[in-house]
Amino acid sequence: MLATGAYVQVTHQQHDASGGMLPLRFGPDTWEFGTVAEPVAAALIATDGLFECLCPPLMANVDQPVYVPLARELMHRTETNPGAWRASAVYLRELVRNDPRFHTVDDATLLMVFDPERPPATLDDEYYAEPDWEALRQAAVERARAAWERATRHVRHTGSEARTLGGASADESCAEVSS
Repeated sequence: MLATGAYVQVTHQQHDASGGMLPLRFGPDTWEFGTVAEPVAAALIATDGLFECLCPPLMANVDQPVYVPLARELMHRTETNPGAWRASAVYLRELVRNDPRFHTVDDATLLMVFDPERPPATLDDEYYAEPDWEALRQAAVERARAAWERATRHVRHTGSEARTLGGASADESCAEVSS
């Protein structure tokens, strides 16, 4: 999180050729970390299961790929004394354990670094609003449909669109088109 209060994703999940997650221990040849030029108020490191909660794949193609309401809950720390820090740590632990937004079947580890002497700025309420999840889903469906059409542009689909492939042979449902 920048000192301005804006959340910035500075790395992406690293996958191998078959889509498997590459662990951090694989070293600098397999992982890339970005940088920011602006002053930073906090940094959060998360294992892949929680990373996907904070930067959901559904938001990967939008201007703000960070799920800001959730990131704010975690990172916008303004506690200034040890008692408040301890209470905040208990709260955050319970949040990760119980909040459905953190549901993951993977490991769940977070590391956050922040300077309590330099709390981040607060932005307008609109910045912290929930994303339009339905619009994000529709956009993902449209991207998938367009990718499917590009991948199958040399195949002509024939027959009723209502008929499923399960009831028809491949010969009945599509035919190769030569270019």
